[in-house]
Amino acid sequence: MRECSICKELKTIDNFHRRGNGHRTECKSCKSIIDSKRKRDRDPFFSVYYIPEHHYVGMTNSIKYRMQEHKTKGKIVDGYEVIGIYERAVDAHLAETILHSIGYYGFYYKGNKKKKMAYLDNKEHKKIIDCVLEQNAKLFQNLGEDCPKADYEKAKLEERRKLRRIMDLDPEKIGRLVKDSLDD
Repeated sequence: MRECSICKELKTIDNFHRRGNGHRTECKSCKSIIDSKRKRDRDPFFSVYYIPEHHYVGMTNSIKYRMQEHKTKGKIVDGYEVIGIYERAVDAHLAETILHSIGYYGFYYKGNKKKKMAYLDNKEHKKIIDCVLEQNAKLFQNLGEDCPKADYEKAKLEERRKLRRIMDLDPEKIGRLVKDSLDD
């Protein structure tokens, strides 16, 4: 038996979603209520935002909740700016990817600016990785306004294929790019 962190009821473990090696702290019923509220509160567009304190760029369709998540993880979000609003996720993703490829931190940033990554240490590797990121950005740029979902999925597969081909240049960075592509 386990107590839900929201409703405080004692429930069997099968009433909690799995998370990693354990389970979530809130029961499935409470999680469902939270998720439905969050879904209702989504913006009707996708925002690309910039957090100056961390030189971080990201995208979301719920800026309010995303900033709360960043705060929870210890980021200073005061002064964040929405730098672009897009109707489609693919367009926001393209803008975010381009900004990451020119040096802004994002989904691969671990919060330690002093930590060196192979991407920054090896100019030849950086050049190859940047070239692949640029090619991937063009995959999405060429989809057009009325892109069918199948074309978008095909572009995502191609994006991951290209990233996996250069995985050995910087496994940490490329691994996170591939994971982000799968999560999208």
